[in-house]
Amino acid sequence: MSGVNIPQSMKQRPAWVCWRYAERDGKQTKVPVNPRTGGNAQSTNPDTWGSYVAATIGVKKHGCDGIGFCFGDGWAGIDIDHCVDVETGELSPLAREIVDALGSYAEFSPSGTGVHIIVRGGLPEGGRKNTDLGLEMYSEGRFFTMTGARMSAEPEVQECTEQL
Repeated sequence: MSGVNIPQSMKQRPAWVCWRYAERDGKQTKVPVNPRTGGNAQSTNPDTWGSYVAATIGVKKHGCDGIGFCFGDGWAGIDIDHCVDVETGELSPLAREIVDALGSYAEFSPSGTGVHIIVRGGLPEGGRKNTDLGLEMYSEGRFFTMTGARMSAEPEVQECTEQL
């Protein structure tokens, strides 16, 4: 994980957590961790979040697997799963269309097979999840794991309400 490519506007927001892999219901999941205490964080509770610096320090301090960014206050994220060819690094046509249409900060997910796009703006009512397409959009109550493995030409987060 390299924070060099993470936009400054995100780093300045105190909405960061650490995360670690855990097994839940027989499946690997990513659990948010409070960067200050090492206890559980909640993506719905800003009191359990911290600064970007606290999260990066917390990864080592608390034995976590990475950092994450929590949504709210006009920040949103689009998650596209299984859209990257691991051999070529090429995006699926749908993923490429979405990344290009939004023109905001986008990075590869920790698995390297998905994409996270961070935007400013409101999400449309309904239709926030399409499991057939591996597409999910969140504007609150969730966090995205962040890698800093930027894949878009745009290094900053853009206002995208209209595109969403």
